[in-house]
Parts: sequence; C-alpha cells; structure tokens
Amino acid sequence: MIKPKIFASQNYKPWLVSLILFGSDIFSMLVSFFVAYLIRVFLIPFIGGEVDLNTLAPMLWMLFILVVGLFIINGLYPGGGRTGVVELKEIIGFVTISFVILGVTIFILGFGTLFSRSIFIIAWIFSCLFISFFRILIHNRGSLLSWW
Repeated sequence: MIKPKIFASQNYKPWLVSLILFGSDIFSMLVSFFVAYLIRVFLIPFIGGEVDLNTLAPMLWMLFILVVGLFIINGLYPGGGRTGVVELKEIIGFVTISFVILGVTIFILGFGTLFSRSIFIIAWIFSCLFISFFRILIHNRGSLLSWW
C-alpha cells in the first residue's frame, strides 16, 4: 500500500522549533557572559580590579527578559518566513537594543560602578556572535527534519 504524501505544514511543530531556539538563545547568552567573565578575570593582573559573579547575575536575568521579549514581540520564535540575512540583522539589532536598554537602566539606577564595563561590552559582542551562530546552525540542521 502506498502512503499518501504528508505536506510539511502538517508535520510542522512551531512550539518545538520555538522551544529549541529559545534554549539556544539562553545558552548563547550564558556562554557569552561566561566567556566575557573569563576574559576579564584573565585581564585582572594587567589592568587591575575585581569581578564578582554575584553582581553579574541580575544583569544577566534582565538581559534574558529583554532579548527574549524583543524576540517574541518581533516574531523570532519560531522565526520562519525570513531570509537568513534578515534574521541575522534583526538578531544583532535586538541584542544591541537590549544591551543599550540594560546599560541605560544600570546607569540611571546608579549601579554603574558595580558592573564591569569590559564584561558588558565583551558579552554584547559574543552575544551577537553566539546567538547568530547557533541560530544559523540550528536552522541549518533543523531544516532537514520533517517537523521543522
């Protein structure tokens, strides 16, 4: 017996695609901050200062909320219907906007001296790179699956 062809739209699971992309974005931001932290710790003997992970945690939580919120509002979960270049541009733009909002909020609330500016800048750069890289990788591999 010949099975009828099932259209891709019948197998499509946007909730699963969104969940995978969400996990990837959170993982990317965590890795970005960890790499930025390690770079800053490595630089302490050369430029001085100290870094405390406990002071970075609130900044990271606020960043999660900002980035994920902007991604949800602008349809990046599940993120279909865009070319790779458009999605990359939007990711970099929304991550940058999130970091600007976070930086302004930290400054206005008077917590600027508690947070390492170098970690902030390095984490922004790596967040743009890692989120973009992992999304491209996931879209590439996911496109091979029937439910993607």
